[in-house]
Amino acid sequence: MTSASTARILIVDDDAGIRESLKMTLEYEGYIVDGAATGQEGLNLVERDAPDLVLLDLAMPGIDGVEVRRWSAAGAAAVAPADIVVEGFGARLPDAYVAAMAARTSS
Repeated sequence: MTSASTARILIVDDDAGIRESLKMTLEYEGYIVDGAATGQEGLNLVERDAPDLVLLDLAMPGIDGVEVRRWSAAGAAAVAPADIVVEGFGARLPDAYVAAMAARTSS
C-alpha cells in the first residue's frame, strides 16, 4: 500500500476555492497533490502522473466528471485510478453514473 508521503492525489474541480482547500488539507497530511480546473486538464494529468486517487467533481463545463471517469475507465487514459465523487450540496448524481459505479463494484 502507498504511504501518505508517496501517494499522489488529483483534484479535478472547476471551483478554485474547493480545489485549493482540499489541496492544502491533503498536503498538510503528507500527500502529493495536483489540481485540475477542467475535465480535459484532469485527463491529461491522469495520463501524465498516474495518480493513486482522483477527487472528481461531476458538474463542470466542457468535459464533465462523468466523461472524465468514462474516458479513464475505458482506457483512454494510461491508468484508471480509484475515484471519489465530489459534488455540491444537494446535487443528484446522474442515473448513468450511479449505474456505472454499481456495475463496477459488483464485478
